[in-house]
Amino acid sequence: MSSPDESRDVSGSLIVFSDLHLTDPNEEKARLLYDALERINPLGVEYLVFLGDTFNFCFGSSFYAKKYAFLGAACEKLAAAGVKVVFFEGNHEFGIEGLQWKGVSFVSEKELILSLLSGAVFKCSHGDLIQKDLGYRLLRFVLKSRLVYFIARHISGEALDLFASSFSRVRHIRGDRSRLNHCAIMKSVIAWASQPFSSQKSRSAHALFGHFHEPYFARLNSTGTSTGFVVGVPGWEKPNILVFREGEFFRSWLSEPGRPFTWSRPEVFPKIDL
Repeated sequence: MSSPDESRDVSGSLIVFSDLHLTDPNEEKARLLYDALERINPLGVEYLVFLGDTFNFCFGSSFYAKKYAFLGAACEKLAAAGVKVVFFEGNHEFGIEGLQWKGVSFVSEKELILSLLSGAVFKCSHGDLIQKDLGYRLLRFVLKSRLVYFIARHISGEALDLFASSFSRVRHIRGDRSRLNHCAIMKSVIAWASQPFSSQKSRSAHALFGHFHEPYFARLNSTGTSTGFVVGVPGWEKPNILVFREGEFFRSWLSEPGRPFTWSRPEVFPKIDL
């Protein structure tokens, strides 16, 4: 299949965003997202997936549902058109099902397997629990505990947003991804991705994850006749959209609302022996 170099709209059986870390509905990233969502052609789109950390902070409540009403309205519109909209909860989000956007499926579990009509299968995860980091898991457990949720529910949305957004923004900025051990991450991801596909009868079994903000891409060595890829969806330090169309992945980097989408196949990364 030849690559569809440019298009005015977004099409594909699966469309994916991850790690946008939105802080304001009027910021440039929000405008780029809204533009992309408005230009999705729902004909033939089976799934629209947000892989987590869509917001730099979000507590599922009416306050945040109203704050990001543009996103809720866009997702509800696509869901009404027959697209299955799936929203993963990332480590920057809490009780996200409380947004209660009509027709949107909220996922707080570690992973979810999606199947397309073509037979292609995708194991999806935000990605923060793929590696066995006990210290991180303990911190995550505490922050997402019932006690923290109880306290958060008794703080006004405005006060919670001001405090939590400032805190999460500092942590996000201080994160140094240059120290990421790409080989170790990909080995963990491939081990996680490979296990469930031994029982899948699909010829096309893939794994999608976010969290690390890196454009990971590698072949998934599967048994039998099944083949696929592990795909890391990069964060929105450089806004992007990933689509799966006719058995292949394509990515477009977004720079300005209204501009044509320029599509290219992801390149293998990291280019090291796994």
